[in-house]
Amino acid sequence: MKTVRLLLKPLLLTAAIFFLLALLGGVIIHYFPISEGIMAPLGILICVIALFVGGFWGARRIGSRGILCGLAIGAVFAVFIAISGLLAGAPFNEFAVKSALCLLSASLGGIFGVK
Repeated sequence: MKTVRLLLKPLLLTAAIFFLLALLGGVIIHYFPISEGIMAPLGILICVIALFVGGFWGARRIGSRGILCGLAIGAVFAVFIAISGLLAGAPFNEFAVKSALCLLSASLGGIFGVK
């Protein structure tokens, strides 16, 4: 139970970073002449950055088991991506790849986050 509480703040940080970077990306795409083809890679990059930071901070807070901390944060976020992908009618392979990248980037953040 204590570990769950310790991972709650990094998960909220991950969501906050994700939404702020998505907002910034939306503003950049709206005001600058960037093609729409860059939106999908930009979305993946935003996910990877946010989850790396969240996994890093979660492992830093706990101080051990970095890969497990990162995987836990990545798994929760991947579930949200899968649910939103299913609700939006996205093909399975799109959100499966994004979910795999979520798990990978958060676990790498967790590995680097352990002191």
